[in-house]
This record gives sequence, structure tokens and C-alpha cells, in this order.
Amino acid sequence: MRQTILITLLLLSGCFPFAGGNKDLPGPYELEISEDGKIFWLHGPGERDNGGGILNGDVRQLGWNENYIVAYRHSTFRADPDGWMVVDVRKQTIAGPLSEVRAREIVGTPEVTVRPASEAWKQL
Repeated sequence: MRQTILITLLLLSGCFPFAGGNKDLPGPYELEISEDGKIFWLHGPGERDNGGGILNGDVRQLGWNENYIVAYRHSTFRADPDGWMVVDVRKQTIAGPLSEVRAREIVGTPEVTVRPASEAWKQL
């Protein structure tokens, strides 16, 4: 009986298309997906476990190149504004929330192509 339950649980665990997980971004950064595949967080160095990753919110849109990670974040703490966040990969600093215009000014060229987080996840 015990073996039957264990085998059933193991088989069922493979039936779900999302089980959470992380994928690498430039530098020491990772994108995490929730178990249901609907929420994304950005993780990196010096992060404290606050439930919102280094951006203190979930990632709605994401783009990157070797120098920058750009994300539109939906703030975990609703008193904080949503907006564009720019991570300088080399300096390991974060600016934001910013307007889209200001985020583009920081990144400069080459520009970063931003896409919905679910599409970025598939591309990683």
C-alpha cells in the first residue's frame, strides 16, 4: 500500500507543466517562475527573502543584454509604485521604479528588447 501511494505521488508530480524553477540571466541574476507558471521574480546577490525578489515585486515584462536587465515590476507592497526597474549587471545596482523613457535613457544602446515575462521565460 505504501509503495502504491509513493509511486502514485511520483507519477502525479510529473503531470504538471509548471513546477517552479529558475533560469539564468546575465551576471549573478536569475528569473524564477511560480509553481503555477503565472508569476515571475528576479533574484540576485544581496537579496533578502522578502517574497518579491530583488525588485520587491513580480516581473510583468523583461528584457536584457550583457550589461542591463530591464523589467516592468508590479510592486509587492501596494503603497510602492509599479514601474520600470533597471539592473546594472556589472555594478550590481538597481534603479527604479522609472518611466519607460528614463529606463531607455539609462540603458542607452544597444537597446534591450522587452517582452512579456512568460515569453522571456521561454527564451531563456
